Amino acid sequence: MATTVPRVEDALKEAITNKGISLYDLSHQSAVLVVFLRHFGCTFCRETVDELVRLRRPFEQNGIRLAFVHMGTEDEADEFFAHYDIEDEHLVSDPDRRLYQAFDLRRGTLGQLLGPRVWWRGLKDGVFKRYGIGKSNGDEYQMPGVFLIHKGRIENA
Repeated sequence: MATTVPRVEDALKEAITNKGISLYDLSHQSAVLVVFLRHFGCTFCRETVDELVRLRRPFEQNGIRLAFVHMGTEDEADEFFAHYDIEDEHLVSDPDRRLYQAFDLRRGTLGQLLGPRVWWRGLKDGVFKRYGIGKSNGDEYQMPGVFLIHKGRIENA
């Protein structure tokens, strides 16, 4: 059975964060940098979260909040994000990938996921930078994305 993909505005209204507010309403309070993660075992997602958390204060000083969309359960998210000192950030669990689809984030190809450059960077970041590789908790082919949302609209991608 085919599923319908919601429009971005509708998807933002349906996406309720761990704080009980929709991304749509949150984006009317301030601009929101919505970060779509691949899966919690992804080396690159671990690196991205680490870097964004370190940049949290400059974002806040510019009126931008962080929100992370993931495919895991809330318990898996709590365990994952505990490593990154994230308490105030908004998290959205999207195991059915409806929000990913509304933002047109597609599944990657084998070349995108397993090409030589990806292997090299994964080795470099996973081993040398110590981000490691963990257990997958979602669609391993799902590609990530980052969008700046303000007043319910995509300002930048």
